[in-house]
Amino acid sequence: MKTLAKTLLISSVVLFAVSLTGPGGEFLWGFLKPLSALLFVNFFIMNSLAKEYSKYDEEYELRMQLAGAKSARAPVPATPRPMIRRPQLAH
Repeated sequence: MKTLAKTLLISSVVLFAVSLTGPGGEFLWGFLKPLSALLFVNFFIMNSLAKEYSKYDEEYELRMQLAGAKSARAPVPATPRPMIRRPQLAH
């Protein structure tokens, strides 16, 4: 688990526990429970997409290696493009 995911999970649990106390439940009319729920949802999404992140990173590294191998070749000379004349308007 990454550091951000751990931080989200720990802060979610701590905020929920504080919201169950008397002073915590009255703080900003229940601000801590929704905040802890949002942090937990962010943690859950990060956890469920962790495999996708690693797969994307591997594909990105492979693409960068292929791009580096292709750029090591001699550049292909550019072909001259034909000149296109624009129509002139009568004055």
